[in-house]
Formats: sequence, C-alpha cells, structure tokens
Amino acid sequence: MERVLNKWGLKLIFAISLLFITTSVNAASLKVGEKEFEDFLEAVDEANTSGNPIVLQNDYSYGASSEEEYESDIDIEKKVSIDLNNFTFSIGKITNSSELEIYNGILKADYKSVLSNNVITNEENATLTLRNVKTKLSNQAKRLLNNEGIATLNNVTLQSSSATNAVENSATGTVTLENCIIELNYQIIMNSGKMTINGGTYKNTDGSTLIRNDGVMTINDGTFETQDFTIGSVINLNAGSTLEINNGNFKGVHGIISNCISTNFTCSGTTKITINNATFNTTANLIETALATTHNTEITIYDGNYTTTEDINVFSLSGNGVVTINLYGGTFNAPNASNISGKTDTATATFNIGKDDGTVNQIPNFNIQGGKIDVADETKFNFYDGVIRLKNKISKIDDKPDGYDVCYSEENGYIRAELKTSCDTTVPDNPEEGNSEGDNSSLGEGEVENPQTGSTVNWIALSIFLVLTIALLWIIRKKNVFHRL
Repeated sequence: MERVLNKWGLKLIFAISLLFITTSVNAASLKVGEKEFEDFLEAVDEANTSGNPIVLQNDYSYGASSEEEYESDIDIEKKVSIDLNNFTFSIGKITNSSELEIYNGILKADYKSVLSNNVITNEENATLTLRNVKTKLSNQAKRLLNNEGIATLNNVTLQSSSATNAVENSATGTVTLENCIIELNYQIIMNSGKMTINGGTYKNTDGSTLIRNDGVMTINDGTFETQDFTIGSVINLNAGSTLEINNGNFKGVHGIISNCISTNFTCSGTTKITINNATFNTTANLIETALATTHNTEITIYDGNYTTTEDINVFSLSGNGVVTINLYGGTFNAPNASNISGKTDTATATFNIGKDDGTVNQIPNFNIQGGKIDVADETKFNFYDGVIRLKNKISKIDDKPDGYDVCYSEENGYIRAELKTSCDTTVPDNPEEGNSEGDNSSLGEGEVENPQTGSTVNWIALSIFLVLTIALLWIIRKKNVFHRL
C-alpha cells in the first residue's frame, strides 16, 4: 500500500511540475487588459486603442545586447503607460514623441544606449513620467534622460559609476524631480530650461560640479552633496541664469559659483540667486563670482544657516561686472574665515547687510570668528541691520540708518558690531592685541579721536596705581608708629 501511495505521489508531483513548466514557458510577457502579447509594439498599439496600460508579467527585454541590433530602439509615437509590475524592463534606447508613463519596477539600460548616450530622449512637446522606478545603466549608457519636452521623475533611483550625468534639460524643456535618489561619480544635472526639485538626495564623488544651471531652477527641498574633492561646487550658474532656493541641505567645497561658462567671455545678462531658507556647509567660499565684462550677479538671502570651515572668504568676488549682495537674514558662521568678502579685481560690488527700511532688529547674524571685514576700495559696504562678530573692526562702512551709529563691544574675545542710537562702550581694534591709541568705536569714517581723552584701559590702570600707592603709604606709617611705641 505504501509503495502504491509513493508511486502515485511521484506521478502527481511530476504532473504538477510539468504543468508548471509548460505554463511558465507559454505565459505571455505583456498584458493589456485581458489580451496577452509577446511583441512590445503590438502591445503599444492595443494600449493606445484601449487606454489600458501595458503590464509586465515577467522580466522583459526589448533592448540590444550588441551595437548591431539597431532595430531594438523603441520609438513611442502614441500615448502609452507601462506598469512594470515590480519586474525588470530591459531596453536599448527610448525616444518619446508623444505621452509616455513608466512606473513601479526596474528600468535597465542595455548596451545599445552607448550609440546615443541617452537612455531616454523626450522630444519637444512630448510628455514623460517616471514614477517609482529604479534605473540600472550599463557602463556604456552616459545619461538617463535628455529632455526637450515636459518630464516628471518621481521617486526615481539612479546609482551609477559611469554615467556622466543623470538629466540634461534643454532650453525648451521643463523637468520636475520629486524625492529622487541620484548618486553618480560625475555631474548630476545640466539645466538650460526650467527645472524644479522637490526633495530627494543628489550626490557625486569625483569633484565635478553637482548641478550646472544655465536656465531657471527652483529648489524647494532636498539633500545635495559633493564628496571627496578639492574643487568644484554644489551649484554652478552660468551668466543670465536664475536660481531660487526655498529649503534644502547643501554640502561641498564651494557652495554656489556664479560663472561665465564661455570660451570667449562674451557672456551677458544678470545671474539672480535668491535663497529664502537653506543650510549650507562648505569648506571654502559660500558664494563665489567669476564675472565676465557684462555679466552681473544679484544675490539675496532672507534666512538660513551658512557655515564655512576653512581659512577663506564667505563671499569671494573676482573678475569684472557688477555684484549686489543683499543679506536680509540668516546666521553665517565662519570660524576660520579670513574675510566676509574677498578683494575684487575690477568688479563693482555692493554689500547690503540688513534691509534699508529704517528699522533695526539685529538680523542677520554674522559670526566671523577668527576673521574680519576688510572692504576693498571698489566695494560698498552698507550696514543697515544685524549683528556681526569678528576679530577686527569693519574697515569701511559706506552707509547706515539715519540716527544710528555702528557700536563695538567685546564679547568672548571677539568684537561685536551692531547699530545703536548711541555707543556707551569702547573696545580696542583687536581685543587680543589691545589698542594703546584709544578707541574709535562710535566715530564716523575719517574722524579722529581726541588724544586728550585717553582710553578706558589707561584710566583703570591709573586708578589701580593710586589705590596701591595710598595703601602702601598707610602701611609704612602704621609700621613707624608701632616702632615708636
């Protein structure tokens, strides 16, 4: 009886296994509604007609494995949605001229992508959406997306050691990145059109600029980091571009560079940088300008936290052109910074510290501990509001609110500069070195202290000397009286 059961058991297992194998072999790879397909283009036609998405039933490849297989390029000319269904869709190259949506799975770029560098090309007036997609690029694929139309990448992951950048957006393109994770060795983004970043993590490791912006860019949130290098910046702005940052964390050597990326230095226009709130941690300049003759830069900061850690300028200005820096709020920490602003060459620069609105609220906050504000002759330094802590007094102040003086006081070994209606304290120019010539804390530019006034330090020393002298005379007198007794 046991042998019979074993015999029938083996037959049953064999039959189930055969059925499973047969079903797996014959199962269709693609499904549109209730219809099954093996050919991708046929599935595209059905999806466009029915309005149903193409749903992968297993891992599916429509990609080339060698350069000779040109026919495996995918041209999307009809509206279609592809549900990866948590499977892997292997492709060579996709060119979209219609409306394409890919979501929920893995998109793998095969060898063929090297012939165009782009895994996906989204043409002008076309619409592309990638949602909940993890992308895998071969060593030959250099770019995930070249966009000329409208593209949205939502929760897209790309980690590659060979890709030169993830997204290149042309002048006609509009791109939105939402909560993406992109980590490359090289540059992440090149933008010449309009781009919005709503959260996510963006990192590179080789020393290239993380983001290059030649167009209009808005960053609402996210983490942006350049790692293990000695040059480069988190964001490099070309002449005439616009950058608005509303939130986010930025880490790198340089924070933002306003540059003229041109071989003949014919850049023109005004680069505009507006930071409403952000956190920057840099080992070099927070913002650096390298200006062409007709390239101007306007920088406005309303709030945020900004820290530089090396012995370098918070703002570095060089080249030609006109630079305007409006600092209306925020906290700036530069424990080892040499200066809040670097010397300029022939650039005309204006620093507005605080708003020129007649009110003094002691914002923004500058902690230039270990540094100074040494204003170049061609730079205007207007102090309208805020508190500045540094090692030396401000070398030049061009304008301040009516009825206010710039007052200095000593605070934990540093000089505190702030605006008051009258100054009631005095400190030396450098609290570590002292100032034997007296203080000029409340004097305007060009005024000289009355030498007969002396300094607070000298009066204290004289008072101590007189007290000690009187005490000594009293002791001597008491001693003489004792001896006579």
